[in-house]
Amino acid sequence: MSEREPRFHPIGMLPVIAELIDGYARDAATLLPDLRQVRSRPHVFDDATVDRVAAVYGEIGEMLLIFEEQLRRWGEEALTASQRAEVAQLFDQVLHLRPLVEEVLSLAAEIRKGTINRVMEKSDRELGLEALLRPDRC
Repeated sequence: MSEREPRFHPIGMLPVIAELIDGYARDAATLLPDLRQVRSRPHVFDDATVDRVAAVYGEIGEMLLIFEEQLRRWGEEALTASQRAEVAQLFDQVLHLRPLVEEVLSLAAEIRKGTINRVMEKSDRELGLEALLRPDRC
């Protein structure tokens, strides 16, 4: 993300911010089960895919900080009851989303250690020894 100063918005942008947060939450909830499953088979990913996941979710993590500040600022304004309730709900959603983003980033880092790129860097000897020493072999 750039080093620009964030631009905060008037409360009229609440639906747009809500859609962004909801979308990030849906995307993380969709991606995490796949990453958890692939954790034991990281070779199905390549570096470029893992790098893209890490870049996108790194940016989302930075955006969460901006969303928190935006929501805090809105919370200090005179809002309608429905606006106040939505701001509170979105703040809770951002707090819930943060550990999901952190888990995506953690899994991406773990998976990156065993991508197909890492496998292809190994010699035939290394691969053979790993196959023989692997505890899950038949």
